Amino acid sequence: MTMAAEKNNIDSNEVGVPVSEGITSSSKKKGSGKPKASKQVSPKATPKDKKDNSQNSKKDSSKKGGKSSSGKKKKKKEEKKHLSGIKLTLSPGELSKKTEAHTPACDKPAKRARKDKSDAKKSSTISRNEERNRDETLDTNMHEPKRAALNVQVHRMRHLNFRPRAILHMATTPFNSECGDYIAISRENGSVELKSPDEKWRSIATIAGMSSKTVDVMTWLCGVRDNRASENTSLSYSSDFHKSHTKIHGQRSLIGASKDGTIFVVDFSKGKYTAVTGSGGGGIFALSSLPSDDLVAAGCEDGAIRIYKLRRSDSELHLDLVSTIPHAGSAVLSLAWLQNSGNHGMDGSVIYAGVADGTIRRYECKSKISRARAKGSIVGREEEEFSGNQTWISTVRMTVECFGRTTPTLVWDLVALADGTVVSGDSLGHVQFWDGKTGTMLQSFEQNDKKADVLSLAVTPDECKVFASGIDSRVICIERPTLKNARDGPEQWVITQAQRPHTHDVKSICIYRAHDLTGSLARSEDPDIMLCTGGVDTKICTYFVKGFKKHRPKIWFPWPTKSPISIAKSARVLLLQRESSLELHMLAPRQTESHSMICEEEKTFIGSLDIQSSHNIVCSDVSTDGKYVVASTGLALLLFKVYYSLNDDRITDCSPVQISLDEELKGPCLSVKFAPNDRIICVGMDGNIQVLKINQAGDSSKDDLTNDVEETESNVTVSKEGLHNLQSETVNTSFPVHTIAVAEDGKHFGTVRGGVGSGTVSIYRIENDCIQNYWSLPALEAPITCVAFLTGTRQELVATCSNFAVYVFSLKDRKLSAWNEKTGFPITPNLPLDLKRLPDFPSSILPHPKDNKKFILGSFGAFSIINMALAMPERCKIFPEKHLRGKKRKLDKEEGAVDPNNPNCTICMRYNSIIHNDFISDEEMVIVEQPWLSVFATLPGALERKVFGT
Repeated sequence: MTMAAEKNNIDSNEVGVPVSEGITSSSKKKGSGKPKASKQVSPKATPKDKKDNSQNSKKDSSKKGGKSSSGKKKKKKEEKKHLSGIKLTLSPGELSKKTEAHTPACDKPAKRARKDKSDAKKSSTISRNEERNRDETLDTNMHEPKRAALNVQVHRMRHLNFRPRAILHMATTPFNSECGDYIAISRENGSVELKSPDEKWRSIATIAGMSSKTVDVMTWLCGVRDNRASENTSLSYSSDFHKSHTKIHGQRSLIGASKDGTIFVVDFSKGKYTAVTGSGGGGIFALSSLPSDDLVAAGCEDGAIRIYKLRRSDSELHLDLVSTIPHAGSAVLSLAWLQNSGNHGMDGSVIYAGVADGTIRRYECKSKISRARAKGSIVGREEEEFSGNQTWISTVRMTVECFGRTTPTLVWDLVALADGTVVSGDSLGHVQFWDGKTGTMLQSFEQNDKKADVLSLAVTPDECKVFASGIDSRVICIERPTLKNARDGPEQWVITQAQRPHTHDVKSICIYRAHDLTGSLARSEDPDIMLCTGGVDTKICTYFVKGFKKHRPKIWFPWPTKSPISIAKSARVLLLQRESSLELHMLAPRQTESHSMICEEEKTFIGSLDIQSSHNIVCSDVSTDGKYVVASTGLALLLFKVYYSLNDDRITDCSPVQISLDEELKGPCLSVKFAPNDRIICVGMDGNIQVLKINQAGDSSKDDLTNDVEETESNVTVSKEGLHNLQSETVNTSFPVHTIAVAEDGKHFGTVRGGVGSGTVSIYRIENDCIQNYWSLPALEAPITCVAFLTGTRQELVATCSNFAVYVFSLKDRKLSAWNEKTGFPITPNLPLDLKRLPDFPSSILPHPKDNKKFILGSFGAFSIINMALAMPERCKIFPEKHLRGKKRKLDKEEGAVDPNNPNCTICMRYNSIIHNDFISDEEMVIVEQPWLSVFATLPGALERKVFGT
C-alpha cells in the first residue's frame, strides 16, 4: 500500500474559487496487512510555477469580475482550502442574486523544455479556449423557487488527477456499405479501446492490457470469427441496418502487434489477447493486411516480412505462418499491401516495404497458381492443390534522399494507391509520391519547415486526397485536382489545406465514414467521409474531408465511458481505479448550513492499494460500508478487507488485508459489482456470471488497525452462491459486458454490453442460490449506453441510448412503462431539442434516492433532470441561464420556446469534464471533474516552432 499526497485541489462546491496550492505531508501509520504500506510523496510543482499560477488566477479573476474590494482580496488570500457542501438548486424561475464569475483553480501548464515563451503562451491559450466552456457563469444565493428541479448539496472534486494516456495507433474497420465503422485505438498504457463514431465516440469495448506491452500497430481482418450469436434468428433489431451491422462486425477480427516480437488477436469479447504468436524475428514495427483473405503481413526487426493467415480450429483462433519474404538487411518500418484486381489471396499482390536503410522495396508474389493459370491447367476448386509455395521477388528499389546526412532517412508510413502510386512519409518531414512500377519519385512536399518526422498517412476512398501529420502537429491535405482537359498534362498533387488542432505530436491518422451524427447508428445513403487524428495530447480530433478548410475540427476529450470511480455511500469513501493501484479518498461530512465549507485537500486522501501484477486493473468496486474492495486484473480476481483508523471521527489511515480465494473463484473478470448483504456479482472473461458471498465469523464491528491480520484471514471466507453461463443465452457475444446495475433489494441485477439489438441488456434474478435469466430488453432505436433500477417498490428499470432516448420498463409486466406509452415509441421525436443536441452521450443514470419519479441522465459536459410526473417540454431549461455553453441559439418559431413553469428536463451545465457523479444520500451529490488544463500540464514538451509575430 502506498500513501501519497495529491497535488491538485479539491473543490466540493459549485463555485470554483482560486486557491493557493501547497504540499502538506502528514505522517501516517503503516498498516500491518498485505500488501505492505510505504510512504511516498508525489512530485510537486516548482515554487515558480506556483507563483505563476497564483498570479494568473488573480489576473483571470480581475478580468472576469471587474474591480474587487480589499476585503475580497484578503478573503481569497486567506483561503488555502476548498469549498464544499453548498446547496445546488436547479430552478426554472428567475434568480434574485448573482455572484461574480470566478475561474476555477487549475494548474498552469509548465514551461516546455523545447518551446520558446511565445509558443508556450499560444499553447496555453489554445488549451484555455478548449476549457473556456467550464463554469463561466455561476449562480448562488438564490431564493428558494416554487418548483425546483433538484435541491442537493454538491461535493465537487477536481483534484483526483485522472490521467488519460497518449494514443499510439488507430485502425478503422474495412469499409462496408451495410454497416457502420468502428475504430480501434491503442494507448500508451497498453490498453485498447473500440470506439463507435456513429455513437458519439462511445467506447463499446476496452481491453486493459499490460503496461509493459503496448500495442504499437493494428489492422483489421474480415475474419473467421465464431458468428453463431450474431446469426441467431431469435435476436431482434430495430432496423435492417442494425442487423447487418451486427452480423458483419461479428465476423471481423483485430490483429495487433508489439515491439516485444509478438503478434496476436485483440479479442474484445474476452477482454484479452488470444492466439499470441512470436514472430521469431524481433520486434514488429508494421502490419498490413488483405482483409477479405484473412492475411496479414508483419514487418520485423530482422528485416524479414512474415505473412500470417487467421484460421479457426475448435472455437479457437490461430495465426499460421504461411510465407516469408527474405531479409532486407535492416528493420522493416512500414508496409503497404496492394492486391491485384480480380485475384484472391497473395497471388499477384504487391507489397511495398519501408526499410530502415532508407529504401522502399517492392515485392511481387509469384506462385504455382499464376503459372498454372497461364497454362490453363486449373479450374475452380483445383486451385487449392496449387496453393502454397509462394515466391516473393524484389523488383524495384527506391532510395529516399538523405540530403547529405550520415544517417539514412527513415520511412515511417506508406500508402499504395490503385494506380500504382506509392506515398511515403519520412523522418525529414517529407511526403513523397513515387511511381511504384518504375521507382521514380514524382513529387515531394514538406509537411513542416522543421524537418520533423511525418509519422502517419491516410488516403480517402476515392484516392484523391492524402492527409499527413507527425511530430509537427500540423495536419496537411494533399489533393489531386480533377483536370478540365487532357492538354493540361498529367495530374499533379497540390497541398491545398492545413489544420493544427493538436498541441503535441500526432501519432496516427485514419479515415472513416460517419453515417449518423446524432448517435442513433442510423444508415445514411451518402455518409460523410471523415478524418480522425490522435496522438500525445490524448484527445481525438475529427474533420469533414469535404469541408476540411471550411469546418473546424471537432475535439473529443479522452474521458472514460465507464467511470473509474465507485463510492461507499454509508462510509463516505471514494475509490479511484488507476492502472496498477486503487486509491481511497474521504468525502467531507454533510453540512447543515447553506454556505460553502472549507475542506483541506491533503486530508481527503486515505491511502492506496498497489496491485503487483503484470496486467493492468480491469475493473473494481467498493462495498457500501467501505469494508471490502474487489478488483480484477487480466490474471486474477482480488478481494481485500480494509481497516480504517479514526481521529476525531475522521478517517486518517487504512490497512488492507487480502482475502484468499479458492482457485475456482479467482478467474479474471470483465466487470464486478457489490450487491446488498456482502455479495459480489462477477462477469468473468470465460463467459460466466457468478455471485460470491462474503462470510465473516465473530464480531465485525471492530474494524480498526489494531485487529490481528491472521485472525481476519481466518474469519473471512468467500463462497459461491450462483453460476450462470452466458454462452447459453441468445445474445450477441461479440462485445463484452461493461456495466452491472443492481436493484435496491439485491434480488435483481442487469448487465449491459456493447452493440445493438435485443440481448444487449439482460436482467437476472437471484433466487435460492441460483441465477436465473429473467428478461432481455427488446431492441431499441439506438444502442443502449447504461441502465439503472429506480428506487421504491415499483420494480422499474431505466435505459438510455446514445442519442439520449430514454425508456422506462416495468420488470413486473416485462414491457414499457405507462410513462413511455404516453411519450410514444420511439421517443426521440418527442424529446426536447436541447437534449437531443447535446454533443456527447449519456454515461450514467442516477435514480433519485427519495423520489422514484425522478432520475438524472449524466454525461461528460452536463446532466439532465427527468421528472416522469411532469410533461416532457419542447425546450429544456438551461442552468445557469447565462452559461457560455447554454447560450440560446436563434430558433425558428416551429422549434418552440422554454416553459418557465416546467422544470422537467432541466439541463445543468455548471460542471464540465465530469468523470463521475452519484448520490451519496437523499440530499447530497458527488461530482468528480477532471479539468483539461490539469491534464495538459502533465504532457511532455512539444516541438519548438516559430509563431507569427514573435
